[in-house]
Amino acid sequence: PEAALYLAVAQTRDGSNRAQGIAQLEAAIARHRPTAAEFYVELADAYSADGDAGKALPYYREALQRRPSAPNLRKLAAALRALNQLREAAETVLRGLAAVPADYASWHELGLIRAAQQRDADAVSAFERALALNPELPETQNNLAAVRLRRGETGRAESAFRAAIRADPSFAAAHANLGNLLAHAGRFEAGE
Repeated sequence: PEAALYLAVAQTRDGSNRAQGIAQLEAAIARHRPTAAEFYVELADAYSADGDAGKALPYYREALQRRPSAPNLRKLAAALRALNQLREAAETVLRGLAAVPADYASWHELGLIRAAQQRDADAVSAFERALALNPELPETQNNLAAVRLRRGETGRAESAFRAAIRADPSFAAAHANLGNLLAHAGRFEAGE
């Protein structure tokens, strides 16, 4: 049974044959009902990677029953956010942060949830907390900048977009966002 489970996991991870891997892993889980949480997480991750948070959700929940952990709570929260179940998403990620307050990825997820809830001050606070724990997070800087821009904090948004680009010079979304900010401000020479 374990060999069948791991073979299916391998196919879901590499992405080259994800659809077949998902089907095989789902069938293997149904047939063998493994006690290890990792198989449920792998299947949920594969569904999430395919953009199907609805199918991922029960497998994240099953994994949490087998092994409660901050990373699994964060993944469940992200799936809930994708389904616009924002209140439960926030409660879920906060449970993980109560257990592991230094989990910068969970702070980032909380920022995304708060931004989706239009709670911009809380989103900024969560993103800043993630960056205090790990300053080299280009996606967090980019998301922080987007919220600051929405709040009308253009200068601070520009700084955060630039920080995202410094952290990852190939981060196309941050370049595009900074370019849009500068173009909107009429600062075309600064975007070169």
